[in-house]
Amino acid sequence: MGLLLLTKAATAGMAAGCFTLAVFGSDMTVSPGWVFCADIAGKNAGSVSGGMNMIGNLGSFVSANAFPVLAAATGSASAYFLVAAVLNSIGILCWLGMRTPEAA
Repeated sequence: MGLLLLTKAATAGMAAGCFTLAVFGSDMTVSPGWVFCADIAGKNAGSVSGGMNMIGNLGSFVSANAFPVLAAATGSASAYFLVAAVLNSIGILCWLGMRTPEAA
């Protein structure tokens, strides 16, 4: 929601508030992500967590480079945040389908 609202922010204060909401939501997924790795991988949790961390860093690299490209192509920063909101929505759907081995 924060990313979608960010595209409509009229002031810097509103943009900062929307971005704060988006980061809060993102940070709330950190702990469950690491714990889920331990739940599904058991003694291999370190390897699974490392793989998750590597993919996350690759995503950060792609994201940082996509921002100026999308802004230049569309003339607005909103396109980047809309794409990010769509990708986050897909991530939410993926998380809803995740099950630990015991729950499967």
